[in-house]
Amino acid sequence: MDYSAQLSAAEIQCLGNPDSTFDNATRDLESTGSPNEWAFQRCLRIKNTLDAWEHRVRADPSWGLLALLLHGEYQFWREYAPLGDVRWNPFLSHWVNYIQCLDTESANKALSVAGSYDAATREPSAEVIVAVRGEWIKKMLSSGLESDIHAMTPRTLHHLASLSVKKPFAIQPYLQILLDDGIYSTSDLPVSSTPDSTPPTSPPGLTNGHPGQDTPGANADWKDGIRERLARQPCTAVHELSRLPLQLPHLDFLTKLLAEHTLESHSIDPEPVVLSYIQHSLRTIERMGSAPPLAGQDLHPRQDSSTTSTTTTTTTTPPANDPTNANTNPPHNNDEDEEPIWEYGKEAQARHVRLLLLFIKSLIRKRLLGMDTLYFEIQEICYRYVWIGEVREFRRWVGEGDDVGL
Repeated sequence: MDYSAQLSAAEIQCLGNPDSTFDNATRDLESTGSPNEWAFQRCLRIKNTLDAWEHRVRADPSWGLLALLLHGEYQFWREYAPLGDVRWNPFLSHWVNYIQCLDTESANKALSVAGSYDAATREPSAEVIVAVRGEWIKKMLSSGLESDIHAMTPRTLHHLASLSVKKPFAIQPYLQILLDDGIYSTSDLPVSSTPDSTPPTSPPGLTNGHPGQDTPGANADWKDGIRERLARQPCTAVHELSRLPLQLPHLDFLTKLLAEHTLESHSIDPEPVVLSYIQHSLRTIERMGSAPPLAGQDLHPRQDSSTTSTTTTTTTTPPANDPTNANTNPPHNNDEDEEPIWEYGKEAQARHVRLLLLFIKSLIRKRLLGMDTLYFEIQEICYRYVWIGEVREFRRWVGEGDDVGL
């Protein structure tokens, strides 16, 4: 999988129509894109596209650009709304960061001016685009989307944003979520922000102490450390690679090592390393389906007091430093070599299986490993997790040989 891929010109055109409803734009996008692409992959491409195009706001503001930004943000919400809690949306940190960077006073002033001109004939200013996008994000975060909003258009949303009375937006509960999940640290918070102690509740059966999936939670030193140990302590490095957390930054790093033939340059066969990583990840995912430990239950007397329970569903405080250190205060771990479990339940399993499938699919497409090498791991996933829609899609993809070269 190419983590830097963007939308095609045809896909951008689908999202760049200011008079297309959010529902229609979604249908157009899905009909234009690849039928074998999962929603998660598409959202990553949308995010990369928005990051690239938002730099054009100051130089060339237009209705098309506003539409692209609003339709794109809508896709992030739409794909993860069924989870029922914004905590599980991987784009939460993106939204919070945007609102933090938004100058509320200037945005409200720009919107008040926008309400006085004809939106049908005049292009929106850069300030208006920034402000409307911020209002749209706040709307999705605070109250979700009413049923009739799906039939609205970016132009209509612009009009409503310019006329509506602006209410103060409480960012603190969402900052608290990011703090709890290890995505933010206290040093990332603005001086004036003191997160609330009661963030929005999580779905029952899942813990809320899971490390962030968008960021590694630490600087890039861990990557340099592994590269150095590959040269000096290859056995240690191989063990660390096979125990990397199942998160995008680590999957990207492992894929890069394989694509650059880094392991072979140190006389290390990559196949056993990758297979060990996949098998370890499958064991971790399997353990997510077990019942979490009871609140306050001491499963590891040897651990220090830094592992604490904060809810009745065993919410734990994850380690804040080296993301490769999978043995630091694990909350539920009967094997010192196992990765700690920070969340439990079907949704947690499904999210991690999707990530693992993205990794495997990338290996196959890039021909970094052959289908025969991954045969047993693929069979286990397709049998054990057939209840996940993406697994069934993956099984069809493998069977048809699309983009695999079979």
